[in-house]
Formats: sequence, C-alpha cells, structure tokens
Amino acid sequence: MSNSLRLALCLALSVAPLAGCQGGDTAEDTSADSAAAMLEQPNGGQSTTDEAPDFNDSTFTALPEFDAAGADAILDESGSFAGDAVAPAQRHVFRVMVLWGHLPTPNDGSAAVAPTAPAARIDWSGTARVDEGRISVRRTLGFELGDRVAARTDPAQVSFVSHTQPFVDGLALTVRTTAAAPVLHLATAAGSFELPLPDADGTVMRLADGRNGVYYAAYEERPDCGQGFVLGHWGRFRANVGMFRGHVIDAVGAPRGSIRGVWGTNRRGESVFYGKHISNMGVFNGLLSGTYNAGHFTGVWGLRDGSRGVLAGRYADGIERRDGRGVFLGRWREACAAR
Repeated sequence: MSNSLRLALCLALSVAPLAGCQGGDTAEDTSADSAAAMLEQPNGGQSTTDEAPDFNDSTFTALPEFDAAGADAILDESGSFAGDAVAPAQRHVFRVMVLWGHLPTPNDGSAAVAPTAPAARIDWSGTARVDEGRISVRRTLGFELGDRVAARTDPAQVSFVSHTQPFVDGLALTVRTTAAAPVLHLATAAGSFELPLPDADGTVMRLADGRNGVYYAAYEERPDCGQGFVLGHWGRFRANVGMFRGHVIDAVGAPRGSIRGVWGTNRRGESVFYGKHISNMGVFNGLLSGTYNAGHFTGVWGLRDGSRGVLAGRYADGIERRDGRGVFLGRWREACAAR
C-alpha cells in the first residue's frame, strides 16, 4: 500500500464524525453515545430513504478499494488465454477476494487504542495457482510502487510482488475450472496457505506474530443468483461500540455501491450490527443486520423489495476516526433458490 494512501487513510479517518446526508439517517453526527443509542432502535436507526453518493461522507474516499489498473491483460473475463485455439472447458466459475497483511485480532471490548503496526515490512511476494483450470486477475488492492502482478505465462498460476506493513494488499481473482471443489494454493515469502473454493467462512490464517495473516472470501457464480462482496473499514469508538463503512463490490472487485452502519453490545448484552447499503448514485438498496463475535460477522442482507439474503465475513482490529487500520471483508448473497 502506498505511503500517500496510508497518509490519506489516517487523515480522512481523523476528521469529525459523519457529515449530514440527504436521507437524514440518525447516523448523522455519530458519536460513541449516539451510536450506542442507535443499537436500541428498530433497524439500528437506519432509514429506507435515498442518500447522496457515499452517504455524503468524505471518509469514503480513503477506504480500501480494488484497483482496476492491476487487471489481467492476458487472461480475459471469458477465461480465454492468448493463443487458445478453442474456448477452454469450464463448468464452474469462482469469484475470489483474497487479502494479506496486517489483520490483528479484534479487541472489541477494549478502549479505542490503535493496533501496533509490525516493526518491519512483510514480504508477501509469491504465487497463486490451481491444479486444474485458469486464474484471471480482475483487480489489485494496495499495490504500491514496486508491487506488481508479473507477466503471465501459465493460465493456472499468477505470480506477484507485494509488501505490507500497517495495512493490507490483495487480489480480486476469477477461477474457471472443471473441478467442483478446487483449492487455490497461495505460496508467499511469508507463508503458504491452502484456500478451498468456495470459502467455508473460515478464520483469518495468521502468521506466528499474531498480527499479520491471510483472509479470503469466495463464491461459485450462479447466473440466477445475485452475489458479491463487501470491503471497508471497521472502527471502534470505545469498548463494544463502533462504526463500519465500506463498498459493495461486484464479482470482479468493482464498486457497485456503499455500505455504512453501527456495531456494538446493546442493553440486552447482544453483540449486534445494523447498516444500510445504497447504489453508487445513492439509491436505497436495502438494510442489513446481524451479530458479530471475535472477528466474525453474520446476518441478513436485505433488499428494497423486502427479500432477505445472507451476509458473512471477518473483520480485524481497528479504531474509529484516528487510524486507518481495521478492515472487513465479507460476501453477500440475495435470496436464491436452493441448489
């Protein structure tokens, strides 16, 4: 991640709490006390009105986001590789978002103290490969000067150079294969990891230092079922109360909307979160709610028509406003027929 982006994150997240937004959510001018009060309201005080883009919240400009500049120029979205005489066989298409870097264990019940960054940069350079099939790189996350995806020569393997310190890097990948349950093999200078597809909503796979690790979210594509990811910042105001902001992202890592909400322990002792997602233009798309614990969140992905899908993912330790650390990644699925 570049120094300029690190600085932007720290500056943007150090500003006063949220500016007002067109829809008039009770999240306006959020403080720890008002966020805690929202947890006691129906739907966490979230409205169903349209908003300004990104909720008119300037901190969204500094949130982690996948960059199209790193997209694969050799293996296209259809899975065709340069020199193919015929289209490749592919019965299964998996969409994968994988992150590596500073993913410290959450301290939800502690005061808002920024997690300590690693003392030195971590080298994550390596490869991602499948035993059968093809991998295409759709976007990159946090790649700074010197980090890169290497020129492709093997459609089943991606080589990359990546280094992290206080934040995370990552890749948005598409795996096309005839295998029903493939494994993505991630081999890096920091460690090697086996990532079964689709993901089983597992834990963060951490290095021995306990602060750096790998997490991924993935699903098998279904033409009849709307699916995607969420990525953003999970911050704590004080013990057991905070906010999250992020982007709703599509199959290839492109932003298709924004998400914002509150999390914390309510008066009944429940660890809950509530939020709202809107389109890139600010159109209300639905509400979300659920529970969280020890770095894992799961709940309902609501749509404006009242249908209810599912949402699940992981978050790392971070504080609100004063620090850019604290990332969450998850996947959502609309209400779809069972397969």
